[in-house]
Amino acid sequence: MGEDATGILNTQYGTFFWILDGTSDSPSIVNEKEHIFSSRILAQLMNKNIREELILKSNENINLKELLLNSVESSKRDLMEKLKSSSNDILQKIASNIKSNNTPFCSTTVLIGFLSKQGTLQYFYLGDSEVLSFYNDGNKLIANQKDKNDNPSRLFVSILMNENSFVLKTNSFDVKLVVYKKENIDLVVAFSDGIGSSEKSLIVNPALSLSKISLVNQLTYDDKTLLVLERTIK
Repeated sequence: MGEDATGILNTQYGTFFWILDGTSDSPSIVNEKEHIFSSRILAQLMNKNIREELILKSNENINLKELLLNSVESSKRDLMEKLKSSSNDILQKIASNIKSNNTPFCSTTVLIGFLSKQGTLQYFYLGDSEVLSFYNDGNKLIANQKDKNDNPSRLFVSILMNENSFVLKTNSFDVKLVVYKKENIDLVVAFSDGIGSSEKSLIVNPALSLSKISLVNQLTYDDKTLLVLERTIK
């Protein structure tokens, strides 16, 4: 399906990680097999812009919420460039749909986190991707209590019209955004909903579950993204 996009970036302070899952329930605007406006494109552009924003500010103390907001604005600009380069026929169809109250939209889940070299974990999520964190008690890895996602929505982008011009509008995705923080973390496992059926086994025995996860039938046709970060002390 190609709707998941993910990445990690190591810095002198620790590792940033992110997962985006473009949702399948929104329409796509396609020109000769090229996606101009779709959830897949939104996830891919967010992936690109998160990385570029991190590289640009890699030596600074980066605020995760600010990282999200800047990446959203960059992705909106990229989407608008794609729209502007579309044929008149496609633009007319988009305008006709909007005037008929059939507003084009796309959306993606968003998970962004940071694990410092000292073991401090910060992250937030919009949608149904998950983060599991563990600490080592000296004998084995112990799972921390999972943070409840009180903002299960996702990032939406819609095409609207202002007189004869197109404008891109997002939902209020940042209003209830919560950045969670945990200390003394030795292992982080982050995944999109396509890995969801392995969650219980990951909590009980992460090492064993990860060693066999490729053999597990996840009972879904969704894309499957899995990120594993392990902190080692030398």
